Amino acid sequence: LLPVAIYEVARLLRTYRLLNAYYIGSSIAFYNDVNIGFAVDLGKGLKVVKVANADQKSISEIEASMMELSEKYMDDKLSISDLSD
Repeated sequence: LLPVAIYEVARLLRTYRLLNAYYIGSSIAFYNDVNIGFAVDLGKGLKVVKVANADQKSISEIEASMMELSEKYMDDKLSISDLSD
């Protein structure tokens, strides 16, 4: 169910831009990309990894990204870009 939830949330974040924004000083800034993070803890410590550009992916592409990130987590091969943005 998590890939479906990420798929739907990503589309909502694109539709409701105020939910994909942040304050800087007294102004609001909008993120250009919709990156969704999910937590993984399979015995090697808790990490939050991102599905990049989730709003542009299908449910099966999101699931494939999640599996790839989980495998990288297990093999200790996560990069900084997998964990940031």
